[in-house]
Amino acid sequence: MKMMSVKLPYLSGLKSYFSIFVLSVAGMIALHYAAWQGKVEPVRLLLEHGSPVDEKADDGGTALHLASQHGHYDVVNMLLVQHADPRIVNNAHRTPIDSACEFGRFRVVELLIKSSQCQELLKDQADDMVDNEHTTCLHLAARNGHTDIVK
Repeated sequence: MKMMSVKLPYLSGLKSYFSIFVLSVAGMIALHYAAWQGKVEPVRLLLEHGSPVDEKADDGGTALHLASQHGHYDVVNMLLVQHADPRIVNNAHRTPIDSACEFGRFRVVELLIKSSQCQELLKDQADDMVDNEHTTCLHLAARNGHTDIVK
């Protein structure tokens, strides 16, 4: 992996240069943290400067998994525009749409379903899309009382 530094002058009090590839203890890069927190501008900057959109953390999740789980619609949209793959499964064999369904992120579920790659997934592999507990995204939504998603 090529090391690259990005200057972010508006981060007062912090060192304004950092590597976008440094891994945390959880194996996460800066893009994971920005997506998790729903920070659109840092996500955009990191992607512009070469951060790998589908990089997996130690749990197998990507930035798209994190943004989907936490309901960050604008970040999910930006990641999809940058060709993040919604078919990637984490170590629990869950996709970003599973995360969105489990946590009741209705708008994100709609956005993911409309993406062309999710359309392919739902069309071609719907019967195979169960996690390690043999649950589907519908099970996850129902189990957690997210009736808007179940409908």
